[in-house]
Amino acid sequence: MKLSHRWKQASPRAKVLLALGLVALLGTGAYVLRMGGNGKQEAPADEAVPVVLEKIRTHSFAETVEAQGTLRAKHFALVSPKVDGPLLEVYVREGDRVTAGKTPLFRIDDLKLREAEQIAQKDLAAARFAREERDAALQRAAIELDRAAKEYRRFQALHEEDVVSQSGFDDVESRYRQMASMRDLSRSTLKAAGENVRKADAALRIAQKNLRDSLVLSPLTGVVSKRLAEPGEAGKVGTPVVRVDDPRLLEAVVFVPGQFYARIQEGRTRVQVSDSGGAWTLEVPVATKSPVVDPTLRTFEARALLSGDAVRVPGALVNLSFLLNRREGPGVPTASVLERAGGKVVFVSDGKTARMVPVRTGLVTNGWTEVLSGDLKPGDAVVAQGQFLLNPGAPVRVQKGN
Repeated sequence: MKLSHRWKQASPRAKVLLALGLVALLGTGAYVLRMGGNGKQEAPADEAVPVVLEKIRTHSFAETVEAQGTLRAKHFALVSPKVDGPLLEVYVREGDRVTAGKTPLFRIDDLKLREAEQIAQKDLAAARFAREERDAALQRAAIELDRAAKEYRRFQALHEEDVVSQSGFDDVESRYRQMASMRDLSRSTLKAAGENVRKADAALRIAQKNLRDSLVLSPLTGVVSKRLAEPGEAGKVGTPVVRVDDPRLLEAVVFVPGQFYARIQEGRTRVQVSDSGGAWTLEVPVATKSPVVDPTLRTFEARALLSGDAVRVPGALVNLSFLLNRREGPGVPTASVLERAGGKVVFVSDGKTARMVPVRTGLVTNGWTEVLSGDLKPGDAVVAQGQFLLNPGAPVRVQKGN
């Protein structure tokens, strides 16, 4: 009675606001009931949910590690001068094809090297002349010694017969010993002269080699990838002038997290290499991996070999997928797997109603999830679309999928 009395006494504006509030409250209650009280829309119990079914299939599942790496030439050379000196000519540019031992790359100014060769030739000639002199001196010493020896033997016989005095015999014996010493000295000087000839000959060969090394030929067959110096600049041993790459054999180089070190094995683990644009894909074994894990980055380097061609070139960015495990087994579309009641479930349907089945899943590959356990049989149909609207026992209406 009081409410009716107050309603009659209320102003027209208050009556309108109160009516709008009741309408909003009734609408909110209806929405909550339709959402099932948990924020997810549910179909009325007597309304079939449209679904798309997919049969359980046997699939090949793979566990992989994905990473990005770089292609680089397996064989390359940073070519630097073999002797110091100004760069006289650089004969090649980036992109030029070169042949090992034939294509000239650059030349060092060889004026001083030519002069050094000429000086070495003269030094060798002088050393040979000195050796000839020492050889002649030895021959003279040998002749004088022979004469002294004959005179010594004659005087020795006369001395034994008391024909010559002791002082006369001593003079002859002293001369004989002097000639023997001179002969020995001549032999030593000849040997030293021979060593000087060998030393001068070695110096000449070095000077000739330095002169030849002023012209640097390509050490391998390939392509010039970098030109690092220009004519007139100082050429130094150990400072590269050009880089040559052999693009016929490439390495895909990548750094992998350290926790996978034991699972990636040289020659056994397969890796799929593809370019970032998807133009090509190759599967090859892992060729090498670094012997240790970097203690700072916690990664290790792995490499795979592949042939180079017009599209696979050094420096390109590539994607690598290391295959750690592969097995065959039953699978369902990954979208079919839901989280319900703290676990993973799928909905199985006979085309009329939906049945919720708890499952334990494994690997995921190409949109399919491996089923390790669950009350499922080969050929069962799982809900691949519309599963979010389902509750156990809900009626369904099967439709064709997109």
